[in-house]
Amino acid sequence: MIQPDFPMDEYYAAAFEGELVGVIVCIVAILFVLYKVIKTLCITMAARNSSKFDALFEILFHLLSVAYVVVFFFTIIWPTFRYSMYLPFETEEHAIVEQGTITNISPVPYSPKFNIDSEKKPYFASYVKIEETQYYFLTADGLTPGMSVEFSYLPRSRMVLSCRIVEDNKTGDGLTQGTVLAQGPVLCVARNSSVFFEND
Repeated sequence: MIQPDFPMDEYYAAAFEGELVGVIVCIVAILFVLYKVIKTLCITMAARNSSKFDALFEILFHLLSVAYVVVFFFTIIWPTFRYSMYLPFETEEHAIVEQGTITNISPVPYSPKFNIDSEKKPYFASYVKIEETQYYFLTADGLTPGMSVEFSYLPRSRMVLSCRIVEDNKTGDGLTQGTVLAQGPVLCVARNSSVFFEND
C-alpha cells in the first residue's frame, strides 16, 4: 500500500477548485451559445428577406454545440465534481466512525491526476464500495474487495478522515489488532457527496 502525503490545500485545489474551473467554463460556453441562438432568431425575424434555411442551419449548429458541452460536462467533470462540490461545507469536527467490508472497486472515469508522495507519481481515483455505499478514493492501490476497514467520515459530505484495515489477529492481552491502511491523507468520496480521508 502506498504511503501518501496529500495536504488539504492540494487536495482542495485538485478535487474541488480544479473541477470548478471546468464547471464555470461549461456554463459560460452554454450561455454564449444560447445567446447566439437568440440573436440569430431575432435577426431572422427582423429581416423578412433573410433565408429561413440558413438561419435554421445556424441554430441547429449552435444547439449541437450545447449538446457537446453537456456531454463533456457529464463525462469528464461530473464523475468527480458531484462529490467534491460538497467539500467547502464541512469540517473534520463533525466526523463519525463506522466499519464495513469493501465489496467492489472500479476506476473513476477521466479521473484527475493526483501527486500525493515525494516521488510525484500520478495517481488516479477509484470508486470503492463499502457495504451498500460507494466511496471515491484518490487511489485504491493496496485495496481489494473483501477487506474490512474502519473509517471516520463527515455525515453530510461523507468525507472520510481516517481509515484502517480491521483484522482478527489477537494480541497477547486478547485485544484485536488493526493494521493502518495508509499514512497521510487519501481522497475518498461517497455517493451523492465528496469524501476526503486522512489516516493517522
